Amino acid sequence: TLKLARRLEQDAQFPQAQAEATATILADTVDEAALTRGHFDLKMAEIDARFAEIDTRFAKIDARFVEIDARFVEIDAKIDLKLAEIKAEISENKAKTEAGFAEIKAKMSENQAHLKHDITVRLGAMIVASFAVLAVLIKIL
Repeated sequence: TLKLARRLEQDAQFPQAQAEATATILADTVDEAALTRGHFDLKMAEIDARFAEIDTRFAKIDARFVEIDARFVEIDAKIDLKLAEIKAEISENKAKTEAGFAEIKAKMSENQAHLKHDITVRLGAMIVASFAVLAVLIKIL
């Protein structure tokens, strides 16, 4: 500050009091600027550290998403396999059911044919018996 005041007195030809006041004001301003710059640099370093921490967290999150995506692919493959198994089982059960229905239908047709034959035989026997009774009644009358 003294050196600056002397130079202001000698080179700029300031009066001594004005040179000292100007030098003091400039020195205070430079100190404030240096303090502000140091504070700014400290805060920037803190912000840079915080960004580095955030970048690390994002990297961990990205890695976790990769793991989750891989797990989804695995689950999707298992679901596709299970669906294929279920479809095959349904197809097999459908074929068995259709075969069972065909067998039942064939048995019903067979039973229906036997039933028709039995009814025809019984109906014929009843008609013959009715004619015999009718013949007896005609003789009696």
